[in-house]
Amino acid sequence: MIFNFDIIYFDAMMCIFSMYLIASIIPMLSLFDVVIKSSVALLIFSFYQVNDSSILAIVLIMWIFNFVLPSIVGSYFVLTFNTDKLTQTDE
Repeated sequence: MIFNFDIIYFDAMMCIFSMYLIASIIPMLSLFDVVIKSSVALLIFSFYQVNDSSILAIVLIMWIFNFVLPSIVGSYFVLTFNTDKLTQTDE
């Protein structure tokens, strides 16, 4: 709704389901996930004349929320994990 696509809701859900199904079948590393999903999304949504730049922006936003932000948060917790508390014994 934010990008003002002229696509029926059922067709959009069918395209999104197809995109995730096809992208999950293709073996890949998680770093290349955005490339595969964007390529599949461009292929599938091109049948409905959806703007390519909008599709790429949406895939990029999804990749940032699903991969980049959790990686940054997880890296922070790993780097600030204090093992001294685990090795101390009560004396």
